[in-house]
Amino acid sequence: MKKSLTHFRAWQRFVAILWIIVMIFASQLSFAMNVQAKSAAAPLLQTTNQLNLLVESATDGADITQFKYIINIDNTGTTEQRSPA
Repeated sequence: MKKSLTHFRAWQRFVAILWIIVMIFASQLSFAMNVQAKSAAAPLLQTTNQLNLLVESATDGADITQFKYIINIDNTGTTEQRSPA
């Protein structure tokens, strides 16, 4: 009985250590993939005050020359990702 208990505890320790190693490796792999996913910054273009819109009908693709639009600028918050809570 004592031998099987010792064997069980050794197996338990082995699995626990293996699980810790897997967790550390997975966290490092996740970090490495997040770093690689970032792309280079887009080159800066010359600023302009002109905006061109081409509005077409969804049914037949005909140009729509008379329309109303609204531009909503939302500068009240941050661009950081927020938690879902």
